[in-house]
Amino acid sequence: MLVTPCFRPVFLFTLTLGLVAVLVSAPVPAAWALEPGEVSYSAEVAAGFRAIVAQDPDEKIRNPDHLAIKLVPPNFWVFGFLHKDYVRSRQGIKFFRAAGYYTVNAFTKHIDGLLQKFSQNGLEQVVNIGAGFDSRPYRLGAQMPGVHFFEIDMPATSATKQAAMKTVLGTLPDNVTYIPIDYRSRQFVNTLKKSGFDEKRKTLFIWEGISQFMDEKIVDVTLRYIAQRTNPNNKVLFSYIPAEFVRGEYGKMGWVRFRELRVRSVGEPWRFGIPHKKTGEFFDRRGFAVIADLGAKELAGQYLLGSDGELDGKPTPYVRIAYAGVSR
Repeated sequence: MLVTPCFRPVFLFTLTLGLVAVLVSAPVPAAWALEPGEVSYSAEVAAGFRAIVAQDPDEKIRNPDHLAIKLVPPNFWVFGFLHKDYVRSRQGIKFFRAAGYYTVNAFTKHIDGLLQKFSQNGLEQVVNIGAGFDSRPYRLGAQMPGVHFFEIDMPATSATKQAAMKTVLGTLPDNVTYIPIDYRSRQFVNTLKKSGFDEKRKTLFIWEGISQFMDEKIVDVTLRYIAQRTNPNNKVLFSYIPAEFVRGEYGKMGWVRFRELRVRSVGEPWRFGIPHKKTGEFFDRRGFAVIADLGAKELAGQYLLGSDGELDGKPTPYVRIAYAGVSR
């Protein structure tokens, strides 16, 4: 079909709407999964966001992860709307309304703060489940010399991360143990213990941006193990999405289906969530007491206000992060 220049914008807009309608109504293949050897796309995106916001000229907005720009795989910048250049990336973030950019920035600051606070109260170990390209052991390790970090991640993602760290540091640090395993669908507790994890030591477990990709049974078994078998002073930092979204029940947030479709298409479908307004009950049944449970509004108010008092942007509205302690 010939499309004249004057009608081309209308044609493209109509075509886009048609494709959108097909995507929304079509069933999503359940078999899509991250292939062996593939690096987690969600881990790359999170690191990419940190790399960009770490360049923010406003110190109050700026992300503390100055290493992210060195850890993001080079090929990541070739496709998509993110670019190493701060100004170009910010234009893309605003155009595409990438709320995850603001969520990642708030999460980094929130978790860093709680980790540093816990390190002043006898913290001995950190277990980062789905560590991705997180740089806390390398950024903050010197502040907490007695703390050992365990990084659990998919084999390909872990290998890519380790190679990048060798390039940056020259050698891998002694305060980090890497555990390559498919944590999404395999119980990893025994592997963790065999890797030197000590159940008696005071530990912070970090689940940042990862629980939604894990089998519900793995989440349940791991939380119960922490509550029943490890130090009674242990804490968990746990981000999550609503269980209703995992079932395809989006309510007034129908647009979320596009997000789910996107992560599913790169092999990371949503598998787990906590029922709406049931966070306290969820953790209580597994042996924890919730200390704090923050959503988009609280995260924005605490971490995303600039020096001028203006909000940098709104985080993803359906993502929350809970901080809970063993209650036995």
